[in-house]
Amino acid sequence: MKKFITVFLIVILLFASTFSGCTLETKRPEKTTKKPETTYFSFKDDLNRELKIKVPVSSVVSLAPSHTEVIFALGKGQKLKGVTVFCNYPEEAKKKPKVGDFFNPNVEMIVKLKPDLVLAVKGIQNSLIRTLENNGIQVAVFDATSLKDCAKDIKIIGKLLGAEKKAEEIGNAIVNASSNYEKTGKKVFIEISPDPLITAGKNSFISDAIKAAGGINVGDEFGEGYPIVNPEKLFEINPDVYLVSKSLNLKYEDIAKRPGFSKLKCIKNRKVFVLPDDDIVQRPGPRIIKGIEVINELINR
Repeated sequence: MKKFITVFLIVILLFASTFSGCTLETKRPEKTTKKPETTYFSFKDDLNRELKIKVPVSSVVSLAPSHTEVIFALGKGQKLKGVTVFCNYPEEAKKKPKVGDFFNPNVEMIVKLKPDLVLAVKGIQNSLIRTLENNGIQVAVFDATSLKDCAKDIKIIGKLLGAEKKAEEIGNAIVNASSNYEKTGKKVFIEISPDPLITAGKNSFISDAIKAAGGINVGDEFGEGYPIVNPEKLFEINPDVYLVSKSLNLKYEDIAKRPGFSKLKCIKNRKVFVLPDDDIVQRPGPRIIKGIEVINELINR
């Protein structure tokens, strides 16, 4: 009997050990690491070119102070790999690598930075745009001449950088800025340059800002963009308010002593005002909202 029990126990132990070494294999599904789909954004830039860019863009070089301000306002300053020496706002912009000035950026440095995208303006930077694209760098051109275009461009930049919601907020605030101020009926002249005398005319960003602030921009009478002013015609129009760019370092007395200017209504009434900050008025970016407010305050003094 003892022998039988011993044999039985040995059989049980062998049975147990055999099955304890076996595991039920369940075939696990193979891990398929699905690659995220590449997303592209198609749009027309201000050179009326159809562009298709992979988004969100991770690195940018800005060739205009207004573009730099937009990028920081969207909370994407960390994506800026280079800016111009004129990009002075916000304070963080001054710490970014400089790629030259607005008129003659350093192409070699821009190429070396290998940005996903360069933001440029048209006109003076046209040849640079072609050079950069020949070096395989994507360039988008934004050069707003109205508040509506400024808002549109900001919204496009927001989509490119992955900041759509913030861009919508800023863009809508710019479009709606004019609804904050009543039309004053006052004729406003702004001096951009003294010699020759240049103002902001039709289809210029500054002209749009003056109108949004409630004024009538008399510069529209002299042509489009930034036309040279015929003083005799200015005397005929006889503006109520005369605005002067701060960078010109001119005072009321400097304007008043010019030949024939003493007969202007704005001179007689001492309605000559120097802008406290040119950049908030002249740059098509987020701070134009403050610029419009400032113009409104000046023309209503």
